[in-house]
Amino acid sequence: TRLTAAALGIFAFGILLFALLPLFVRTFFAAQDTKTPTFASFLGIGLNIILAIVFLDVLSEQGFFKNLTAAILKLGDIDDIRIIALPLALVVSTAIQFFVLLFLFTKKIQSVITKELILFVGKTFFSSLVLGVVAYIILRVSGDSFALWTYREVLGQMILASVGGIASYVVAAWILKVPEARNLLRIVTARWHGKPHS
Repeated sequence: TRLTAAALGIFAFGILLFALLPLFVRTFFAAQDTKTPTFASFLGIGLNIILAIVFLDVLSEQGFFKNLTAAILKLGDIDDIRIIALPLALVVSTAIQFFVLLFLFTKKIQSVITKELILFVGKTFFSSLVLGVVAYIILRVSGDSFALWTYREVLGQMILASVGGIASYVVAAWILKVPEARNLLRIVTARWHGKPHS
């Protein structure tokens, strides 16, 4: 169950990338360019396979990378942490695929990149980072505090981490004055009080 919590923690850091990647793909499709996202998709799949094999190999033997990974995820007392290689490979390959598409997108449409867009992406990225950190902390604390022997207990831990992460994202986005977060809170508040939102 601690390995499950660690895997969920790794996935939490990739939430923003998983959400934005389809958006970039659709942007290229809208610009009548299907070759670029197809190339990036094959690149991501290939990297995912290669990185999974590399991480499996590196995490199967004692060494700097295995010790560092085990220390960060607090899995030092578990001998076999190779299962972590799969989410790690997926997040890293998705990040590379995302940044390749971002680079090609900025070259294709340089006029779209404005100060406001950069600020928005930066605020959204920071809020997502807060989500990932909070979800990981909740997973770690609940994993250390409670025995997670059954499916219900692990499911409860996942729900708790998800709710805490989403709440922290909304709070961080609100503090950073992300317009979408403020609109969402306004709609939720209006519905809570039974008022129609405008």
